[in-house]
Amino acid sequence: MLGQTCNPEVPMKIASIVPSVCALALILALAAPAQAEQRFGPRIPTAYFATTGTGQSDQGIPPDPYETFSYDLALLEAGIENFNVVYYTSVLPPEAFEVSLDTVKPHIHHGSVLETIMAKAGGVKGDTVCAGVGRVWAKDKSGKAIGGFAAEYERVYAGETVDKATVEADARKQLTASLNHELSIRGLVRDGEMRFNITSLVIERKYGMALSALGFVGFIYPDEFPIKRQ
Repeated sequence: MLGQTCNPEVPMKIASIVPSVCALALILALAAPAQAEQRFGPRIPTAYFATTGTGQSDQGIPPDPYETFSYDLALLEAGIENFNVVYYTSVLPPEAFEVSLDTVKPHIHHGSVLETIMAKAGGVKGDTVCAGVGRVWAKDKSGKAIGGFAAEYERVYAGETVDKATVEADARKQLTASLNHELSIRGLVRDGEMRFNITSLVIERKYGMALSALGFVGFIYPDEFPIKRQ
């Protein structure tokens, strides 16, 4: 009302209440059940790089002592030591294509997820270990391009020192057989040459590991599947 004097304590009381109300609202919001948006439709991996690495160490933690220090050193040599690594099986979409790790490295965020097709073999002093990944593109019998497949090879020559040429020949032979098997059971034929990334290590320290990997760094997010909760 005109002429009525405003109590100076009222604004101060309101100002003191507002932060408490905001804090309560935040608590209630956090306590409410999350209404996460669901989208149905798996991502399609596209760009990938190929890499290999080996590592050996006198340190290791049972029951698989080469899965700790030696594995980390192999990741380091492969250039993927700062990723959180996830494993795939062995199917390459038709949209997939290869890029170099050097092209990718400037854009790597420390601790990001790297989804891989990986082979790794660990052993002890005196063993030769080998890991390899092969890949092949496929088409159906009408000539339509289908996509591709990968195969993993892991071998430990226990107590043997084996030369690199022999190790690579053994790996190529088995990877070729595996890739041909993947094609034949699906009624597909090869489209182009097979490619291989193979590495090996004669272990001179207590433990050692070799790894080979395809690392995916690009994805397509398809249209949502028309799936509803029943």
